[in-house]
Amino acid sequence: MGLFNREYTIEKFKKDNLKSKSISIDNLFHILDIIEEKDYWLICSSFLSYFYNNKITSPDFVNAFIVLDNILSNSLRGGVWQCFEYEKPENLEATAKYFYDHGNNELAKFISDNIHDYSNPKYQENFDYPNEWINESEKFDKWLSDHKKDIYQIEYNLLKLYKDSYTK
Repeated sequence: MGLFNREYTIEKFKKDNLKSKSISIDNLFHILDIIEEKDYWLICSSFLSYFYNNKITSPDFVNAFIVLDNILSNSLRGGVWQCFEYEKPENLEATAKYFYDHGNNELAKFISDNIHDYSNPKYQENFDYPNEWINESEKFDKWLSDHKKDIYQIEYNLLKLYKDSYTK
């Protein structure tokens, strides 16, 4: 790993992002260090792109970051149930376990409570999921909406963990 480019600024980052350039992980870490936590959203998608493009899903907090961002994004767009419909159950279970293991029990319970057998053939034709599942997902959507800033803080902290593990 190279040294962080201290000349790399938030303005340069925004310009590179607009040009759809691949931004180095070193520069992403540098921006993570200088950006205010409230502006975390500026770099979230760049980290997601980096993880996806490089097929990085471990350590466990990287999977937790990816799944949590997918959960929040789906909740904001059309409902959290959509994420639970397509996300691999093992990724959801690993994410719930990660948050249980790290004391974020309320978030972990919401994730655990929403893991269902969406791929069951009896639902594939008309997607007529049980009302209980829909009610659980609506409660989670409400909770996510009420705790969006907390979720961003969790994601920010997960990226800091990744940086710390990467730079050791």
